Amino acid sequence: MRCTVCKIETSGCLKEHYKSEFHQSNSQRKIHNIPPISYDEYIKSVEERAKEEKMREEKIREEKVREDRIKEELYNTESQQNNNNELEEVDSMMEQNSNMYKEVEEINELQIDENNIHEEYSSDKNDPLLVTDGINLYLPNGKVLGNREYMKYYKQNYSVVDTKERRKYEPIRVVGKLSRYIFYNRKESLKKALQINMLKKLRPFILR
Repeated sequence: MRCTVCKIETSGCLKEHYKSEFHQSNSQRKIHNIPPISYDEYIKSVEERAKEEKMREEKIREEKVREDRIKEELYNTESQQNNNNELEEVDSMMEQNSNMYKEVEEINELQIDENNIHEEYSSDKNDPLLVTDGINLYLPNGKVLGNREYMKYYKQNYSVVDTKERRKYEPIRVVGKLSRYIFYNRKESLKKALQINMLKKLRPFILR
């Protein structure tokens, strides 16, 4: 039977032919006053459309892959930057803890037993130790005995040690109190810092 729209002879039922996409395509062409195409031309156009669709899908896929790669590179760059910042913070905290440890050690060295100093540097343990700052004379208990014009008199009864020499071994009382105050606060700060950073290798012996 012949289809007047497609202008071809059909070997089967016309109803089945009318349902085909080939016939529907020629029907649309007839509506727009366009001559029908042959079956071979229709198959060729279908293949071209499929090829174009495949190329479009591949292009979309490539664009997605490129976007994912860019996002991954940006993420890696940001992660690396964050890691570098964290390493710099750790190095800075380690340096601070090291400096605090040194300060604690220095302050701890100032805590010298006065009795040991007196025993070591008195020529005679039965002879009271007299200290001078260049103007006044002091007993070990801090009492002021007089000034330098009475030096001869006091020399008869006391062993005189200049304050400059004494400072090498014994801190002044006020400085001693201040050093103990600073030592305590530095010690607490250092303990907290070391606990936070878990830097056991920097933990001083006095904190164990």
